[in-house]
Amino acid sequence: MLYLFSEQIGVDAAALGFPSVETCLAVVLQTDQVLAGWHSFNTSGTVTAANAAKFGTFLAANAPGTWLRLYGATNREGHGKNWKSEMRDIANAIGFTGTVIGLDMGVVGEGVHVEFHRNGNARCEIYHKRNSKMIYTQTKTPLAAIPHRRITNSAATDQPLYTSDGSPSIFTNATIDPATSKKGKFHHSSWMGLQSFTV
Repeated sequence: MLYLFSEQIGVDAAALGFPSVETCLAVVLQTDQVLAGWHSFNTSGTVTAANAAKFGTFLAANAPGTWLRLYGATNREGHGKNWKSEMRDIANAIGFTGTVIGLDMGVVGEGVHVEFHRNGNARCEIYHKRNSKMIYTQTKTPLAAIPHRRITNSAATDQPLYTSDGSPSIFTNATIDPATSKKGKFHHSSWMGLQSFTV
């Protein structure tokens, strides 16, 4: 599992986690080999389009295999944008054609942890849980060991967020808090909770 915080992009063969998605958009490209993700910060359409193009450059070099599906998960009321239009713009920017799948986690005023798990070439299994019911672990990690990259105004290859002392800090684990979660399970997103269209 690779965890991607705000503005971070990365690739994992098995699963991607997005801590604290509130008004941001968790974007995932599924190929027949990997999952490639982008924790897109909620900003203007112009900046999002520019950042999507940088994500596309990253994908061309780091997302091998046949591109199968494109996903977008957010809390749509807080996100405040037309999700289909935004996902269509992102698809165009990265050069994706095919099925786009969207998830509205339906939470207002609180971030949500969302995970995408590869299921062979079938649709990803998607799980989510409110921040208030999660325990996050952040770890300082040597630069050379970090698989993440961060989209900035200049490029999609800059290193990720830093702590105040200059050492990179990344999310390394996300577990359900037994003290605040009654059921102790993630919410699983079935087909009934998803919407899709084709580009």
